[in-house]
Amino acid sequence: MDIHLSTLAATLGAISALHAESRAAALRPLPFTAAMLNLPALDVLAYIRDADALDAALFTYPALPAAADDKAERSSSSKTRRDAGAAASSTSAAAAAADDAASLLAPRLPEPRQFLPPTPLRKPAAERAPYDARTLLLAAQKLVDNYHNAPRARRHIKSLLRHSSELSKSAASYKRDIAAAEAEIARLSAPGGGASAAASSSGSSAPTAARSAAEKEEAKRLVKEMEREEMELIALEEMERELVERRKKLSQPKKRASPAAAMQQREATPSSEPAVPEPAAPAEEAVTLAAPSSDAAPAADASSGGAEDGDDTLRLPSAADDEPALAAAEEPSPSRLPEATDELERVTENIWSALGDVLRVLRPECEGLGFHETLGLLQALMRGEGASGPAVGETSLGSTATGTTASSATAASSAAALPVLAPTPTTVHAAHLLVLLLSAPAPHQENMNAIKAAAQTWWHEHGRQAWLGHGGAREGTEEQGDSLATKAMYQLVAQKILRVRHVGGGRVVSFA
Repeated sequence: MDIHLSTLAATLGAISALHAESRAAALRPLPFTAAMLNLPALDVLAYIRDADALDAALFTYPALPAAADDKAERSSSSKTRRDAGAAASSTSAAAAAADDAASLLAPRLPEPRQFLPPTPLRKPAAERAPYDARTLLLAAQKLVDNYHNAPRARRHIKSLLRHSSELSKSAASYKRDIAAAEAEIARLSAPGGGASAAASSSGSSAPTAARSAAEKEEAKRLVKEMEREEMELIALEEMERELVERRKKLSQPKKRASPAAAMQQREATPSSEPAVPEPAAPAEEAVTLAAPSSDAAPAADASSGGAEDGDDTLRLPSAADDEPALAAAEEPSPSRLPEATDELERVTENIWSALGDVLRVLRPECEGLGFHETLGLLQALMRGEGASGPAVGETSLGSTATGTTASSATAASSAAALPVLAPTPTTVHAAHLLVLLLSAPAPHQENMNAIKAAAQTWWHEHGRQAWLGHGGAREGTEEQGDSLATKAMYQLVAQKILRVRHVGGGRVVSFA
């Protein structure tokens, strides 16, 4: 009876202690994770969403105590022990039962799993050596070569590489000197080394000093020569880059004159004899042309030396008077010419397709020209040249006169097939507008208000006087320059040469 009472008291005490421990643990709530439910053979894990292997791997449960493992053995031999000495071991059995109950009823909380941390990828600061300067410079040079166009940075990197190599050579020479000095110190510190060193140094010190001085001078000379060669290489690279860019500019295709114009210029030869008009020519045309007289031969001789465009008898007096101006328009100053690009050549083709009839007032034999020649013709129209050209509806300047040779007749017949229209103040303003846009930097666009203001100033100061001075009609000259520029602008827009865009509250004019 006493044994049972003592066992019951021990069990109740263990339960009370367990509840007290649970209350104490409840005051400090532990973080709950799915790993706390990671019990062996617990099917409820299949219904919990956040119970995965990663969470479970972070914690582990301690193994069962040894008393629980030996429970079966104690239960099998309990009868034998009770029969042998029930009264003698009553106190020890009660204490053991109390310990087993406390160990079995105590909850097993999860413990963090012990593991070795992974090896860090970066070395500690004490073991980590600084990067080599040459490696960093080579990486910077590779970056500049692949992603940036910075010639100054490239030259700076090359100079730093050269300086780094010089420092490396100096460090290596210093190390050799230190090693030689240490060897000399070791030799002198050896027993009997001082006397032998004194005996040997007297004979070898002078040649060694002379040899070292010569080596230093040779090293300095080689370093200077290497620096000079590197600078020459850098200069050659810059020159090569400039030559490649210049070759690209010069290799751009340019428009040439038509085959008919080239044939006319090749076959036409200046003649010193006066031309005789055909019998079928009207009297008024014969008066207009160069008539045969005694004074005609000296004039022809004087003009044949300077004229290079062909027979002067095929030209009207107005065209002959405007010949120097036309030559200046065809060959403008190269210093002020914009660079001919593929875009400008395309725009030039559009200009000839839309305004070729007007441009042929100055060059009746041409079907199309390149950018620079077309720009010169537009500038000539701005100066009023061709204002007294043929009336609207005539086909060609060459149709009013005939030449004396077969080649001149062939050229005139080829030019007669090309239509020619006389310029008007509106077309002159169109030429002024095109010259403004062609001379502007890429993307060749201007503000509409600025174009109107420039047209108003030009027409008031130079354009009207030049137009009237070259025999242009007064019809339409009373209008203001901005009004004529607006008409010309929208005519070019209708002909799909220009386009008007609204940009930032304003209107910008550019090529279509």
